[in-house]
Amino acid sequence: MALTRAVVFELARCHPQLEILVTQAGRWTDRVAGDARVTGIEAPDGLAPWLARVDVAIVGGGVSLYEAVAAGLPTVAVPVVPAQQPTIRGFAARHLTADACGAGPTMPRVLARRVVDRFARLAVDAERRRYVAHAGPRTVDGRGAERVARAIVALAEAAGRG
Repeated sequence: MALTRAVVFELARCHPQLEILVTQAGRWTDRVAGDARVTGIEAPDGLAPWLARVDVAIVGGGVSLYEAVAAGLPTVAVPVVPAQQPTIRGFAARHLTADACGAGPTMPRVLARRVVDRFARLAVDAERRRYVAHAGPRTVDGRGAERVARAIVALAEAAGRG
């Protein structure tokens, strides 16, 4: 929560033209410097409707990253837990997200500046945004569970023959 708050404050400070949507924000969202551009949202059924409203998103390294990439939305990814770092690095290696974890200090204010810097660079990088819009939905197509099920059936059938 401290990092989310720091990122929101930094975004509002550096980019006064932005409308900022924050999931799982809590009551503090309404008090961000009295800023009407910051809105806390609820997304109990997924982020798709909200992702469709934005040009760039800052997400965690879990389901929200997969949802954004599947939607072809450029993202800056920040791990919520250390176990998300390999996922973020994998997406970043394929140029499907900007990795905000990187090396260096992880104090909320310092990390918030790094996140907002990557956000600003991504927002003006039209080529990268086009790439993600094209490659993202091809990479994360939402059919992974079907592929895994087919692979399990194939393995079980092969084991039954052997």
